[in-house]
Amino acid sequence: MEDFIELKEVGVTKALLTPTEVERYFGKRYFYRMRLFRWEREGYLRAFRKGKKKYYYSGDVVVAAEQSLRNKLKGFLGKHYNFVIRFRIQDKEITVHGLHPKSKKHWEVDIDTNCKNESSLVLKVIQQMNWPGPYWT
Repeated sequence: MEDFIELKEVGVTKALLTPTEVERYFGKRYFYRMRLFRWEREGYLRAFRKGKKKYYYSGDVVVAAEQSLRNKLKGFLGKHYNFVIRFRIQDKEITVHGLHPKSKKHWEVDIDTNCKNESSLVLKVIQQMNWPGPYWT
């Protein structure tokens, strides 16, 4: 594995980032340190240690965020809802595109990762869809 690559969209030349650097480059509210540690514990993300510091591969952080959000939305909305998650790291923005299963209307929700967290994004998706409650009720 290469230790250094260039991610032009965020101006990061390091592939391995400390939790503080992840917050700075990807957004403080959404990618906060405890979330990284939780993703690591849940198996979404793996850490590399060098001395006493932990490092995360920048590409793995985005994949972990996408998997976590996808699982949470599927838990709330059920497996019959279609949606696509897009991360725009340069703008520190996450966009979720979806298609309502009954009306077939397209919807789009986005948040700024410096200001909002995952719960805010899930609430915006639920409000956008006029969702009455969990699919199992």
